[in-house]
Amino acid sequence: MRIHASLAESARRQATASPEDWEATYRQMVLYDLATDIELGFFLAYYRNFAVPSIAATLQRNGEIIERP
Repeated sequence: MRIHASLAESARRQATASPEDWEATYRQMVLYDLATDIELGFFLAYYRNFAVPSIAATLQRNGEIIERP
């Protein structure tokens, strides 16, 4: 399987990074390597509140949906 050159470079950097570089590695992954996947995860986590009927009813009943959409 071929991967994009930037992902290959990122994987190489991660393999050679010291444990103290975890923050830079995480930032690289979230902002560049897996940005689309992270964004999709945020959307799914947000919309789950409205997909579960009991949670959606509670949010509507206490005004959260109207006050803070």
